[in-house]
Parts: sequence; structure tokens; C-alpha cells
Amino acid sequence: MSWALLKNPSGVDCHVFVTHCWAEGIYEFIDRLEYSWPAGAEAAYVCFLSNPQNLDISSLIASPSSSPFALALRSASAMLVLPNATVSIYTRLWCVYEAFLAYTWGTVIKTAALGHDGLWRDILRAMSLFILGTGGIWMMWLLSEGSWLTHYKLFLLGPVTVAAPVIGICANKFFLRWPVVLQETYFAMIIILIGMFMTEIFTNGVLYAENRFVAAWNSLYWLFCLLMCGVFAADWARFKDTRRRSEMLQNKFTGRLLEAQCSADADRASIHHEVFESGKLHEVEVAVNTLLRVNLLTPELLRAAALVGEIGDNSTCPRATG
Repeated sequence: MSWALLKNPSGVDCHVFVTHCWAEGIYEFIDRLEYSWPAGAEAAYVCFLSNPQNLDISSLIASPSSSPFALALRSASAMLVLPNATVSIYTRLWCVYEAFLAYTWGTVIKTAALGHDGLWRDILRAMSLFILGTGGIWMMWLLSEGSWLTHYKLFLLGPVTVAAPVIGICANKFFLRWPVVLQETYFAMIIILIGMFMTEIFTNGVLYAENRFVAAWNSLYWLFCLLMCGVFAADWARFKDTRRRSEMLQNKFTGRLLEAQCSADADRASIHHEVFESGKLHEVEVAVNTLLRVNLLTPELLRAAALVGEIGDNSTCPRATG
């Protein structure tokens, strides 16, 4: 593999082009690559596996747009961005140039997610807490013979319904990283409280005599709530990873692509010249800064962002996982 560039000056065919800045730990690199591997893809181009480490390849990359790696990128259907905790890859000029080419050619760009080793543990913990809380409620029901339960729902339902939109508005305005979590939380609270209240009314008012049906109804309802706790826990884990990816890509990145570093002055001059000549510098900067937020970049998403304004993470949409 280390001779791929020298033996294939006309480029190699690949399905995935992996862009990174040589600052990743090898295990982190492999984990993210495996976890985010697109379905149906078979071959990938990776810089540190294709560049001959001890030989001069300056003649091969003298013209960046016709270099073997650029030709490999042109054949790829997707670019996978490997973020790392050390520095944003977009502080490296060659990574900026790769983003420029991918944007120009309409290639799908996606940041690599990290596999959640503790995902099932988090899900089970959330479901266990729900079971504990539910057990406490039923214990109070038994001790009070059910006389207080309907009244406490009435007292809780009103304040929560009023507070939920206020929390959502404040979250979107003052805590930009948290609105998704808070919205899911208060929607879940509303659904659960309304469901508990309506179940109580439905049970006491209509179906009290049909004990078996009531028992089955309540069992299904509480099972649904239990499963929803697990779903919210899984969604929270994914949200933390998407936020972490965005933070990694923003680390030491100024937002200006041409401020990126390059070890060779000749490479810097040729890349700057090509980017300026294209007239797309501002477009690419907007695209990269959008990628930092959404973790996925396609021509369709860019058009959507231009029409509706700033959008959030989209890395779990069907186009991203397909």
C-alpha cells in the first residue's frame, strides 16, 4: 500500500476517500473508520497507507488537481473526515484542498462517528432508573390507596405544559448546544404525564369493570414508556458524539481556510492559486463551516441551508448511513 501513489500515478479507484491530518491514534482511527464505513463500499484511499514515507513525491503533487490523490478522490463516492482531539484537520492546507475538491465535485462529505462501547450500559441504566421511579410511584399508590395520584397529575401537568415551551425557547437562544436534548426531555415529560393522566381517566371512567383489559392496557403503556427511556438514552449518546465531532473539527480552526498550515511553500502557492482561480473560496468556507455543525455535507443540504438558514446535525439521516 505504501507504493500506491508511485505505482498508480493516474490514480486508483476507490469508494471512500479518507481525509485526516496524521494526528490520530491508530486505534481511534481504525475504530472510527470501521464504525462509519458506508454500506456497500469496498475500497478506501488513506494518506498514511498510500504515501511512500521515505521518498520524494513532489513531482506527483506538483499540480494538486491532477495528483494521484486528487484523481482517487474524484473516483470516490464519499469522503470520510476523521476528526481527532489534537487539532482540526482544517488547520492543514492539504485537508482544506481535499474539502475544496470534494465540494467542487459534489462528493458527499461525512465526519466519522465513534462507536459507543458503553451504549447498552447507558440504555440499561436509563431503563433501570425508569423502573425505579415507576416502582416508587406504585408504592405510593398502594400506601395511599390511590387517592392522591389523580390530583398530583393535575398539579404537575399544567406547570410542565407551560414550562416546556419556555425552556425550549431559552435553550435555543442561550444554550445552542443543548436544545435537542432539552426538547426531547420536555416532550417526553409531556407525553408521559398526559399519558398517565388520560390512562387514569380512561381506566376509572370507562373500563373499570374490565379488569383484564385494563391490566393489559396499562402494561403496554408502561412498557412503551420503558422503551422510550432506552431510545432517549441512545439518542443522547449519539448527540454527545456529534457534539464531540464538531468540537474536534473546530479545535484551533479560525474559520478561514487559507490560514491553514502547509509544510511546503510550493504546495501552498499552487493550492492558493487554484482556489483563488476557481472563485469558490467563500463558498467552500461556508461549506466547511456548515460541515462543522451538521457532520454531513451534500449539495442538497447546502441548498437547504441556503434557503432555511442554519441547520443542525444531520449525520444520522438516511443519506448519511446509506
